[in-house]
Amino acid sequence: MAKYMKSKAPGKAERNFRKILIMKNKERGWWESYNVKWWSYIVILGLMPIMLRLIIATIVTRDYSIDWFTASDLVAFSLVLNISSMNGMNDFSWRSEVNKTLLYITSLVFIIVCTLLYAVILVAEGSPYSFKTFAINTYSIISLVGSISIGFAVYRKILILKAGS
Repeated sequence: MAKYMKSKAPGKAERNFRKILIMKNKERGWWESYNVKWWSYIVILGLMPIMLRLIIATIVTRDYSIDWFTASDLVAFSLVLNISSMNGMNDFSWRSEVNKTLLYITSLVFIIVCTLLYAVILVAEGSPYSFKTFAINTYSIISLVGSISIGFAVYRKILILKAGS
């Protein structure tokens, strides 16, 4: 894999990486690829609370209203993404332990932040005027974007490691 990364032409390494992935995925069925497993196990299962809330919000009567999105659902999805990222990092041997450690610590920090944010959300549900709802929603969205970024970084690194093996 190192010889592909040394190319001088911009984008050539990316094209070679994609060719390797396509060749590796042709050897097995589409359902066995890491891409399908990642989407089905992590993303779809992590989105279940949000999907259930959307389904319930569409079928309830006007007398009872449910918010389409809540900060607690976003924080729960962030936690799922970060925990799965940490699990994915442990499944492979990395060439650079510095990158693994950096991603691991970043994911751990996001787990701590999401846990604290979830605690704030629980307190805010008990006394609605104790925290600003806009701030809680903003921090929830920021934590979700950060968690998705970490998840994609780990996912991309795992694909590179699998293509090189």
